[in-house]
Amino acid sequence: RLKHFGSSSAPSPSIVYQSPGLPRSICLVMMALVLFCCASLALASHESVHCACPVLANDSSLLQTKTVRRAMEPDENENDMEETSFNSDFWKNVERHGDLDNIMPLAEAERRDELALERAKADNFPSLPPMKFLLYPNLTEARDSQIASKIKGLKRDSLVTLPDGTTIPYWQTLQYASRNMRFFFTRFTNNVQCEEQMMSDTDQNIAWEWSMLLHKVLVTDCVKKYIENDTYPSEKFSGPFEGEPLSGAIFWRHVEADRRAAYIRMHGNLGSASAMANGKGIAFNNARQFSERRVFSTIGLLAHEHAHNMGYHHKDHSPWGIQHAVETCATKGKAHMYRTYDLAEAALKEFTPAPSPPSPTPALTPQPTTTTTTTTT
Repeated sequence: RLKHFGSSSAPSPSIVYQSPGLPRSICLVMMALVLFCCASLALASHESVHCACPVLANDSSLLQTKTVRRAMEPDENENDMEETSFNSDFWKNVERHGDLDNIMPLAEAERRDELALERAKADNFPSLPPMKFLLYPNLTEARDSQIASKIKGLKRDSLVTLPDGTTIPYWQTLQYASRNMRFFFTRFTNNVQCEEQMMSDTDQNIAWEWSMLLHKVLVTDCVKKYIENDTYPSEKFSGPFEGEPLSGAIFWRHVEADRRAAYIRMHGNLGSASAMANGKGIAFNNARQFSERRVFSTIGLLAHEHAHNMGYHHKDHSPWGIQHAVETCATKGKAHMYRTYDLAEAALKEFTPAPSPPSPTPALTPQPTTTTTTTTT
């Protein structure tokens, strides 16, 4: 191909050499320029597919252009490849629970909630818990101010009797969901590459909807039992808390209590990796947009990367454990197909809390730290 291009757009080397009056050095320079131009055009053609150009700085404004589409594999099999490099910034981000200093404005979070809930109706994902309550905990307290004394002391498995006589576990309420399993996106960053928007508005809405879906799946009995019954090493593998006790029950308790903020972005230079966690954010491979991904495998992958941002290495099993739990419970168990009740609603305020059943508390584990990770397809 290159030879044909060269012969059709420039004199052949033999003709150049035979041109009278041209010194040999000039001929060699001309030949080098021809070859360089051919190679540059071929490389530019290749890069136009992968969009390998400089990425704009963080918080740059988004260009309202079409979504960049890439060739994608016929199936999605999320495998993870992890780097073992550690750095002080990573530990600091984990300790500070990620990207909490850069939470988007409330109006934007409310707008994204509204758009995502509209999508959820069409996708048959019922009563997804809004994300604004995770970004702004003061909204949770304000919403529940009139029922604060009734929910005080309720545990995850406490039973609540609704005014119509229906009895539900406390974990099935918006009150529990707003205070536990708090994985959320703070912002969309670095979203322009090659002068095109790497993540369209539609794909951002899908990502937000699926983050809400992940939150709803995480609080369920299915995920809890899956993680607690899974096999984990007895000690944490790496980080400042290397050697501390670890089990499925300990990991689940950490997930329940954690508040983990992460920015989200698309990345055009991840190679075969599906995603990457860096302690503060999560980058997905731009080779496949959210609208081109499978929902349940993607929320499993998202949980996997959140676990890395919590400080868990692959050898801790936790990233894989939570990913498999989410995917299995969503696909086989349909764990998301339940109603999330808001006890603060006027029609439900007269609920009756039952006495909380005693529950064993697993051994405490320190807040772990993690490594930079990538996820491969």
